[in-house]
Amino acid sequence: MSVVCTQTALHLAVLTDQADIVGRLLDCGASSDVLDSRRQTCVHVAILLGTTSCLRQLLKHSRHPPNINAISYDGLSYLCVNSY
Repeated sequence: MSVVCTQTALHLAVLTDQADIVGRLLDCGASSDVLDSRRQTCVHVAILLGTTSCLRQLLKHSRHPPNINAISYDGLSYLCVNSY
């Protein structure tokens, strides 16, 4: 079960398209699986915003692959989000 919080530093770095900060946070142990208040992971946010540099960092630096079955508050998986 994932922890739900409003936004993490990693979410904020993705929201503001700061790929270097995303990489540093992940290197320091930040989890890309934490859900925000909309039940979105950082990968959901990066895909929604089209921040490919952040998405690249999330995929490169995560300690484990993102849960591709993660469902947001809107009921969307990564694949559904990508189709928008």
